[in-house]
Amino acid sequence: MKGEEIIMKKQNPVGKSLYALRKNRGLSAREISSGVDPSSITRFENGHSDFGVNRLIPVLNESGTDAWEFFQSIHGQPGSLDSLLNRIAVCVHDNDGPSLDRLAQQELQEYYVGKSRIHRLTSIMVHSVLISMSHSNDILSADDSSIIAHYLLSVKKWYKYEFVLYKNTVPHLDTRLHYELFAKLLENSPAWEEQSVFQLYFVEAIQSLTLRLVTNKKYVQAKHLLNKIDLSRFPDYDMFIRYKILLFRSVVNYLASPSENLKRNIQKVLSLTNVYLDSSVSNKDLAWVQSLGIQLGINPVKKA
Repeated sequence: MKGEEIIMKKQNPVGKSLYALRKNRGLSAREISSGVDPSSITRFENGHSDFGVNRLIPVLNESGTDAWEFFQSIHGQPGSLDSLLNRIAVCVHDNDGPSLDRLAQQELQEYYVGKSRIHRLTSIMVHSVLISMSHSNDILSADDSSIIAHYLLSVKKWYKYEFVLYKNTVPHLDTRLHYELFAKLLENSPAWEEQSVFQLYFVEAIQSLTLRLVTNKKYVQAKHLLNKIDLSRFPDYDMFIRYKILLFRSVVNYLASPSENLKRNIQKVLSLTNVYLDSSVSNKDLAWVQSLGIQLGINPVKKA
């Protein structure tokens, strides 16, 4: 015990954070070594040696973590999307399927040559994005679904990578995995004090699942899952998450049993953004509702 205390005292914030990140994702020092002696990683984590930035960055990359985001998180500051996610976003925006396919193959090749399992997960995620971009309802293979589910369920606490992985793969996972993964998602509901980007990814993950279920007309399942979300966990001043969940619920209720009264409920929820949030959020949500075939007879809000 005393030895452990001495080690903890010697650890610097970077070493401690690297250790926490690695253990949280179930990765060994060897898996993220990227040509570095694994024992030097553990010595650095335990405060027994220094570790240059030039050696640390490849190690972080092997764990699927953006170096800038990693260092920002140590100081309690919000991170940004890493270059991989930006690359995916550009491909989706440009409808560039071939580039996404090449990216998926590159990540898979990295995994096959003995690098971190993060590359396998990322390859599956990119493939899922490619399926979504083709407007297909295809699901991932049983093996790929199992790999994603096993990883997400085994990670103790979700960070940016886990939220993004769930968000991008849930539209194409085997539906039998939805309940267990959704429970894990709720377990990782971001607190108000946490980074706002976590709140955004949390909401986007729920929206992805909602879209998957309503597209397949699984309204009962969608209502059941959305009703599991306890809004009291989110304070009154955390209007973003509360508003989004209310919107998803009202949309699912209407699609399950269309009526003018339920349509007015959607309109009421959308109107909340003009009071508590901003017009850009309202307009995006209006476009999303309309994409589901729900015509509300209202126009986008013009910016002041």
